Amino acid sequence: MRGKTYKVLKRLLSFLLYIGLLGLIIFLLLVSASLILIEQSGVKLSQVLSLPLDYKPKLTTEIYDRNGYLLAQLYSEFRYFTPLEKIPQHLINAVIATEDKNFWNHKGVDAMSSLRAIWHNLRSGELREGGSTITQQLVRSLYLSPEPTLKRKLTEIVLAMRMEQKYSKEKILEMYLNQVYFGSGAYGVEAASLTYFGKHAEELDLAESALLAGLITAPSRLSPYIDEQACRERQKLVLERMRKNVMITESEMQEALDFSLDFQDKSLKPWKASYFVDYVREILEDEFGPEKLYAGGLKVYTSLDLELQEFAEAAIQEGIVYWKEAGVWPEGLADASGISQPQVALVAIDPKGGDILAMVGGTDYSKTQFNRALSLRQPGSAFKIFVYSTALETGTLKPSDVLVSEPINIDGWSPSEYRENPFSGKRYYGTLTVREAIVKSSNIAAVKVALKTGLEPIIETARSMGITSELQPLPSMAIGSMEVRPLEMAQAYGVLATGGFKSDLRPILKVEDWQGHVLKETTPKKERVLSEKTCMQLTDYFRSVIATTKAYIPDLPSAGKTGTNDFFRDAWFCGYTPNISCVVWTGNDNSSVNFSTRYNIGMYLPASFWGNFMKQALMKLPPEDFPQGGMERTAVYICRDSGKKATANCPAESVVKEYFIKGTEPEGWCSVHTSTISKNEVTTSTPTD
Repeated sequence: MRGKTYKVLKRLLSFLLYIGLLGLIIFLLLVSASLILIEQSGVKLSQVLSLPLDYKPKLTTEIYDRNGYLLAQLYSEFRYFTPLEKIPQHLINAVIATEDKNFWNHKGVDAMSSLRAIWHNLRSGELREGGSTITQQLVRSLYLSPEPTLKRKLTEIVLAMRMEQKYSKEKILEMYLNQVYFGSGAYGVEAASLTYFGKHAEELDLAESALLAGLITAPSRLSPYIDEQACRERQKLVLERMRKNVMITESEMQEALDFSLDFQDKSLKPWKASYFVDYVREILEDEFGPEKLYAGGLKVYTSLDLELQEFAEAAIQEGIVYWKEAGVWPEGLADASGISQPQVALVAIDPKGGDILAMVGGTDYSKTQFNRALSLRQPGSAFKIFVYSTALETGTLKPSDVLVSEPINIDGWSPSEYRENPFSGKRYYGTLTVREAIVKSSNIAAVKVALKTGLEPIIETARSMGITSELQPLPSMAIGSMEVRPLEMAQAYGVLATGGFKSDLRPILKVEDWQGHVLKETTPKKERVLSEKTCMQLTDYFRSVIATTKAYIPDLPSAGKTGTNDFFRDAWFCGYTPNISCVVWTGNDNSSVNFSTRYNIGMYLPASFWGNFMKQALMKLPPEDFPQGGMERTAVYICRDSGKKATANCPAESVVKEYFIKGTEPEGWCSVHTSTISKNEVTTSTPTD
């Protein structure tokens, strides 16, 4: 009996050795055939054998605000790289049990699995079964097309064997788990974990790991968002295979099957600060190229303050509701493209460092992605900042000068005034102090000052303060006929906020690659472009302007200027404090829709949006006073008819209290109203009005 058993075992062993030897011979023939067919297919064998087999995964770029809050993710494939040591062992086991149970033992190709797949494919007459190992799947994903051809399959075998020679099993597994597609736009275990469960891969439990491993075979069909029942059945199969391969116990399997899974909302998460993200994205694409931006896994830290951004967005929406209820904001109005009108843009910067803190480019990004904070618009009277700063800086205009609003003709062009009461019958203001000319926004006074100062010097000043848009030396430029961008205007008004320094715009603070190496880091750059004296004087005038508008906030040191163009298409408010420069534009995208005929609409809508925003911003940016530079201000009663110190003989309607930087006040007494001079006391103070 024992001899008989021995003979049976001997024959069985011989048969198994024969089958193994036959399998080895067939496998070697298969490899040899692979090499021959690859060469005959027109692909140089040397090219296949010389592929570097480097792993360069396409990774997701993340854009953050200045405080580390995630704003947006940019990618061609949604993927984050996760080291193998941070991937749970039960997820690794689940993938191996499902996709390649002999992974730790083969050399890239599982001969028996390949032969079995070939046999089934030959019987069916088509390529229905892959039999691919994890290594084969990896090289296919990295270097080959998914087309089910014999040439691709044979090339895959050769490359898989080469990869096993170049990399350790652990490295191959790490690359695979970061490369494989899990459906719903998620590539790699980290992206899949975030997509389906809203957690990092290292936090996955057994039930979640088994579910993800089950998706690899057919990620679209088995997605829980498409067919949750099929997904759970596949999860059960994965757990059963893990149990069969002694990777988990029976009780662990049952516990995982009973575990209730909580899936993430599958709807796409919109970007935060979408207009700003678009702006930054274009900068990054120009500097690093689209491949690195969308596949390089960059970490981009921007200057934006998400809290201030949310304040800005809320201020606009709340303002629109307010003006709708007031009957000023039109409802149901749209341009020829169907975009609702009017629109709003807001941009706020830190004038001390050039950081862009908030940017809103429209009323609803989901409906219009056009960024009006970067678009060219006529600034109207808001452009007068450049006229008066140049005139004061060059000495062409003195604070004590008298300006006259009267009819003028410049080569056939006659600028007009926008009177608060157009029915008063008065078309001009007559004599004005510099402050009155700015507060009343006299166009004629601005044009006269511009012509006296010189149009080219004004353009040079605008350039030095941050305006890059095209400017032509035409008289109408003085009252804002040339188009500029809201972002440029925020930078320019920021010069006054800092006492004369222009800071380069700094939307991006730092860029790192996926391994943490710093690719770019910016530091604030500033230069003096105006004297502190000019800035202090002009800010004093603009403080009087803001006090007449909806932007005025008691006890907040602030200044600003309104602006409206001829056809009320564009309405502006450009305001600033010592620590923020903010510009708001309101209007229509094109001339097909008229906005309003309300006088100086800039005083109302954009100014109110500015005020709403700044009230919220005060929670983060406590009030500061404007820099004085050691200069003292003096209050003097002057006669607007002469620009000199008023006497008792000056009519009451001609006497005005004016403030000067000490040393710039008028030296003489009014000589227009002559009689015995009764000198008024010259008082020194720091007025708050």
